[in-house]
Amino acid sequence: MPAGSEEIRERLADARLLTADRDTVQIAHEALLRAWPQLRRWIEEDAATLLLRQQLGTAAEEWDTAGRDAAFLYRGSRLQAAVELAEQSELPAREAEFLAAGQAAATSELHREQRRTRMLKRALAAVAVALCLALVAAVVAVRQQRNAEAQQRLATARSLLAEAGNLDTTDPRTALRLGLAAYALRPSADARRALFDTLAGNAFRGASRLPASETDGVLAAGGRRLATVSGEDLALWDTSRHSVPRTPLARLACPSKDGAGSSVAFGGPDDRMLAATCGEDEVRLWNVAGPWRGGGSRQVATLRAEDVTDETDRPAGVAVSPDGSMVAAIGWSRHGGPGMLTLWDVRDPRSPRRLSVVKDTPRLNLQRDRVAFSPDGHLLVTADSNGDMRLWDLSNPREPRPGGKVEEVGDVLAFSPDGDLLAVSDDRVVKMVDIRSLRDPKVLDEWTAHANHVGSLDFSPDGRRLASGGWDTSVALWNVGDPRDVTRQSRLAGHSSFVDATRFGADGRSLVSVSSGEVVHWDMADVDQSEVLDVLPGGNDLALAPDGTTLAATRGARIGLWDLSDPAEPRRLAQLDNPVEDAYDGVGGTTVIGTGDVISDVAFSSDGALLATLNHDRRVTLWDVSDPARPRIAGSLSSDNQGAVGPSLAFAPDAPLLAVNDLEQVRVWDVSDPARPAVTRSRTLGGLREVAFSPDGRRLLLAGVRVHLWDLSSGKLTLLSGDHSYLAGSWAAFAPRGNTVAAVAQLPPTTGPDVGVHLWDAKHAGSARLRGETEPMGGDAAKTNRLAFHPEGDLLAGAGEDGAVRLWSVADPERPHLALTFGGHSEGVDDVVLGGPHGRTMITSSAGFAYVVDIGDYPEIAADTIGMACRVAGGGLTREQWADHVPAAEFVETCPKSSGHDGAT
Repeated sequence: MPAGSEEIRERLADARLLTADRDTVQIAHEALLRAWPQLRRWIEEDAATLLLRQQLGTAAEEWDTAGRDAAFLYRGSRLQAAVELAEQSELPAREAEFLAAGQAAATSELHREQRRTRMLKRALAAVAVALCLALVAAVVAVRQQRNAEAQQRLATARSLLAEAGNLDTTDPRTALRLGLAAYALRPSADARRALFDTLAGNAFRGASRLPASETDGVLAAGGRRLATVSGEDLALWDTSRHSVPRTPLARLACPSKDGAGSSVAFGGPDDRMLAATCGEDEVRLWNVAGPWRGGGSRQVATLRAEDVTDETDRPAGVAVSPDGSMVAAIGWSRHGGPGMLTLWDVRDPRSPRRLSVVKDTPRLNLQRDRVAFSPDGHLLVTADSNGDMRLWDLSNPREPRPGGKVEEVGDVLAFSPDGDLLAVSDDRVVKMVDIRSLRDPKVLDEWTAHANHVGSLDFSPDGRRLASGGWDTSVALWNVGDPRDVTRQSRLAGHSSFVDATRFGADGRSLVSVSSGEVVHWDMADVDQSEVLDVLPGGNDLALAPDGTTLAATRGARIGLWDLSDPAEPRRLAQLDNPVEDAYDGVGGTTVIGTGDVISDVAFSSDGALLATLNHDRRVTLWDVSDPARPRIAGSLSSDNQGAVGPSLAFAPDAPLLAVNDLEQVRVWDVSDPARPAVTRSRTLGGLREVAFSPDGRRLLLAGVRVHLWDLSSGKLTLLSGDHSYLAGSWAAFAPRGNTVAAVAQLPPTTGPDVGVHLWDAKHAGSARLRGETEPMGGDAAKTNRLAFHPEGDLLAGAGEDGAVRLWSVADPERPHLALTFGGHSEGVDDVVLGGPHGRTMITSSAGFAYVVDIGDYPEIAADTIGMACRVAGGGLTREQWADHVPAAEFVETCPKSSGHDGAT
């Protein structure tokens, strides 16, 4: 029993509830357990302890008997229970030794386990380090592989661009496809520029394939229609678009004879009549205006010669007069027999009348292959491939009178638009003939035009150029402004076979040529890229009306208004004198003329009806130019601050608001009533050089040492250029789409690297994000006097102090590139504007003159360089071509199925 229980034990024994001897105590009656719960708990606890001691004794005995083998030792919870028992009472020596051995074994095992844990942790740490190293090595390897692949792509792209550069003039299609492959491998400004340069430097604008069965192509005036011969019929094709539809507009029945081809000719007003030799001996005439108007073609007449003999064959050549009233046919000769010339009156095609038949004579030699009417229809020319050319007087078509002739010519000929000149072929040679004298045509010049036979000739609508197509697969352009000294202007490559037909477009800006099964379109603007059309007096500050047809050019106190409806022929509308005079009294009664009346800036309102001119003394004159030929003063306004040089102004794009910057503050005026202008907003911000409204009219661009955007609704001023500052202020311009602001320092940095034009993100103005930068400019080129966007927003012009205007393609602002450097100015360029009636005009000012420049299709190329390259090339490289040119890289589809605008400025 527990210590201290002797007294109670004695009392229970006296009461005979317990029976006690020296070593044990027994309960005399079980009722004691029920009546005494504490006793029952003591007994239960003592029983468990007794059991544990008994088990401990047994285990110690077995251990000792087994030679104290460690396998018999207690472990874990049994060892812990025995240790707790030993703490409560003293154990016999053997049990104590048993527990001590167990504790020692447990401690040793714990140490071993700890060592194993440490070793495992070390191993795991080593594995983790190895894994990290492996991951790092893998990442490094992947990066190295990617870098290697990138370097490989870069090297391959550069190689492709170099190869494309070697082919851009001789094989523009392949050059474009290689450039597209380079761009697909590594999109870059260099690749875009290579494609741009190929498109801009080559007139080739795409080729369309026709079925191989279509031969002997003849083009109508303007190159908008094509007739081909195919077996027993003729096919009419729409060639007005760069991509010719695969299906003809119409097929006309025209039986052949013995497999021989037909002679075909367009004529009549707008070339709506088509004549062809068909069958045995007839000429068929169709009105073919219908297919181009959604209707059909109508055969309107069948013409035959009368009194034919066995020696007569069907005619070899036909022609329709320009007014559509006559048809001429020549030949009718079989086996080298005599030929004849026949004329019909087809004013009423239902009842055609033969006008005349000229029989062959040894002097006339009417075994001809070609006949053609002059532009006025008063002259007829006959020619063949092995003889001479003869003129005919048709003043009386019932009795055609033969005129003079030119010997040793072929059957290819073309009249000049005024009918004074005739270009004729002689194998590889072209002769320019003056035919103003019917009886005495004179050869003015002759030259070798092609390395092989000349297949076609055509004059441009203005008569200044001649196009020749040759069997050497090229098209040549000739300057015939001086018909006595014809010079080559350009040679165009792009055909894969003999060139049989060429025709200028109605405006002279395009050309269509045809070879066997192929139609090629050319853009003539690219032959004369950046041509100066005219030079206007009195140009310093420039403004172009929104419709692009009216130009305001100022110099000093003079204002000139010009009509640019035809940029090649600008017409002065009005000349104005600034009403502001700046004169004051000097010493000794003299009068001193100041500079306050010198105009500093000029701008048109969004509707083009109001013109604002700003003097250096901050006085603004508002002109009503709703009739630009009769401008009048509508109002004026002035600033409080006067005296400094260089104020500027800008009209809002959609409201009668005018912003005026007087270098100390900006004021926005309501000029809805020009006679009573009123200030609506003002902001003080010194050092400004340029102001411009955003395209939506909600913000005002303020350009100075920093570039800000002023929200006109909230009044909030946002810094656009971040930490960047511009030396001496900046020139800036808002892109027409409102997403980008272009800015450049007025003075180049005196230290540090050269910089270009910055393109800032205006959509997220607070981010101060630079979207892109043009290539750096150094020297005088770095000093830019003005920036201007093209109305479409894909070209940016910079007027340079070095006398050059630079055009950058900014359709992709992150990859801008130089598109054109236009020089030719004797001094620095003061101003530049882009646009014009067709968007192809640039006006620059320098040394007091304004230069009107044709920039061709640069805006169209910049707008969609990749898409245009795909269209012109007819798609990118095929898989087979890719394997030949780019064997080291996996095939990439370089031309998407649909291509749109490839940038957002």
